[in-house]
Amino acid sequence: FHGRSDFIGLVFSSHMLSHHFLFQEVMTSSSECTVYNSQHVIIDKMYALRVAAPYPKEADAGHDSNTNARNEAIKEDEEQGNQSGQDERMQHCGNPREEQGKKPLGGQMGKNTSPGALRRQATLPPDGFLTRMMVEEDIEEVATLCKEAFDAQNKLTNLKPEFPNGPPVAFYRQAHANPRIVTVVALSPTGDIVGCNTVSLQDDVAGIGPVAVHPSYWNRKLGRFVMDGVMEYVNERGLTCVMLQQVTNNPKSYALYARMGYLPVDTCLSIEGLVYSLIPLVEGYTFRPLSQADVPACAALYASLFPGFSRDHEIHDRIALLADDPEGTAFGVCDMEGKLVAYTTGLDLHGHVVAQSREAFQALLIASSRHVRARDPDSTGICFHLLGNIYPDQLDWMFNVARFKVMEMTTLMAKGGPVPRLPPNCEMVYCPSVTY
Repeated sequence: FHGRSDFIGLVFSSHMLSHHFLFQEVMTSSSECTVYNSQHVIIDKMYALRVAAPYPKEADAGHDSNTNARNEAIKEDEEQGNQSGQDERMQHCGNPREEQGKKPLGGQMGKNTSPGALRRQATLPPDGFLTRMMVEEDIEEVATLCKEAFDAQNKLTNLKPEFPNGPPVAFYRQAHANPRIVTVVALSPTGDIVGCNTVSLQDDVAGIGPVAVHPSYWNRKLGRFVMDGVMEYVNERGLTCVMLQQVTNNPKSYALYARMGYLPVDTCLSIEGLVYSLIPLVEGYTFRPLSQADVPACAALYASLFPGFSRDHEIHDRIALLADDPEGTAFGVCDMEGKLVAYTTGLDLHGHVVAQSREAFQALLIASSRHVRARDPDSTGICFHLLGNIYPDQLDWMFNVARFKVMEMTTLMAKGGPVPRLPPNCEMVYCPSVTY
């Protein structure tokens, strides 16, 4: 069987001719075929097709040595063929960014041109990129970038849009106006804003997020670039603990944070909606919006949950921010003696919740839902993070009674320490913000 046309080869074993009829059909085109013996066929000197016929027990004593010799020859041919094929594939492997009309990455590739090395070097931040602090003129561009980045990621993971009402311009305006919050932007060599990251430096723990990179610049290590950018400000403040919320459906961001030293603390459910309208208010509690006069009581309630940690500045800033906002959701509930037993610095994911008990927590959610529904019947509702592992007893009430819905799952992660952790068998309730 030797030639350059399609063929059917019938291979017979002389040892088993009286007992077996062996048939092997091999199709090849424009290839050289070499038959080593009745046991093997080599096509293109790359693939060995062993005919499934065992040697009889009375085979000659030289069978093992002959087989080993043939196998060595086959292995050598396969290695040569695979290397040849790999070299040919590498020659035809173009730069996908060049093919898409994008500028190739800058920098020297070095002497290591293995596929793995090429992939690693191709994801380094391009030369000419830099980070700087966001200025007021950047706000709308940064907000648009953030929405586009999250919308693209959520579309890939079948999640609803992160910002259904448009770019989060208000968030970045508020962050820019607060001297204890810094937003860093990444600039391309042409001066375009292609990434951003925000860090809160208000209290004992630095809170990071949202982190966003324009979809056109994904997989180029710009996420790490903007993470390093905000860490400069964290280090300047001397903060030793940094926390963030990572969207569980995004394994790439989880891998990025893990490589940077962040460890998972707990899993959160991002919850949205309004408590079912027929559920009555919890008796014995009064509900009201928070004011600056409530800051000491809120700070004391937080400190009782996390001894040794302060969140005074954030509580002050959030209440001041939402006090004049007609759509603000900074609320508190008091017991019959007028003592504050639960509060939220905003039921919009940027605020956190602390309650002295499960009952006070439910009283806060029911009253807040009624307040929001009365103000805007078309509202999508309040939003908060629930630590599902810590409060499994609340899940039945959340979904079967209150009829909330889960938007997404997140992982609360921390780097450094000390990390504020809930005590075991905690009777109080804590819902972290979008940062911690």
